[in-house]
Amino acid sequence: MKLNPSRSPSVVRRKPFCRPPLAVCRLPSAVSRLLYAVSCLLLAVFLMVGCETYPVRGHYYQVPKPEEVEIDGITYMKIPAGWFTMGSTYTAADDDEAPVHEVYLDAYYISKYEVTNAQYCVFLNAYGNNYQGHECIDIDDGDCQILESGGTYSVESGKDNYPVIEVTW
Repeated sequence: MKLNPSRSPSVVRRKPFCRPPLAVCRLPSAVSRLLYAVSCLLLAVFLMVGCETYPVRGHYYQVPKPEEVEIDGITYMKIPAGWFTMGSTYTAADDDEAPVHEVYLDAYYISKYEVTNAQYCVFLNAYGNNYQGHECIDIDDGDCQILESGGTYSVESGKDNYPVIEVTW
């Protein structure tokens, strides 16, 4: 005995997808071209404004692109003035890390990329390791990749493009 698919309970008949006539869905070509041109213009303006999207705790915010300045081959980014939370609630924190408090900083510039040993040697050879009364780098530390000989600073072989370490605070 052959089963008739139209009478089988497992086959469900559905209406074909119903779509309105094309004339209802289409805009006049001049209007659609105008909408396309306006949307392209808005996209271009948005991209030129220089905003980038950054995720922050699961939310996305539009943040203006920071100003950049290049000095002596190093790119610096301007950090705007503002408040930030400083300190630690960790019970084993050092005495100078507590309490948590708000701090205001004026605008400043910071290097976009880590300063390399070679770049830091240029600074040390120009100003020395005692700048404005403060030691700049702990040359005597075994991890330091910058060497000093007779007041001239150089980098350990092969470590020119490594980030500088042992810089004092």
